[in-house]
Amino acid sequence: MPSHYVEEANLPLRFFEMAARYPDKTLLADKRQDVWCKLSYGEVSEQVRKLCAALLNLGIKAGDNVVICGENRSEWAIADLAVMSIGAISV
Repeated sequence: MPSHYVEEANLPLRFFEMAARYPDKTLLADKRQDVWCKLSYGEVSEQVRKLCAALLNLGIKAGDNVVICGENRSEWAIADLAVMSIGAISV
């Protein structure tokens, strides 16, 4: 896990451990137009890492509040994991 991630025992740390252990196992699934779209731990991990980098690039840092506004779907969970991974707070 890159050094800018929070490295204490928490949900993001556990997520990245599981992604390393089970990269091909399905983690999230959304039904879109009557078709299930599945994302593996590995795919979600890559998206979380990219979003972490984008958030850090925007100047968001540990302790900052970040609003996630959206529907209950995979992208929300990915955003929440990314925010928590950099030590920011989802509100």
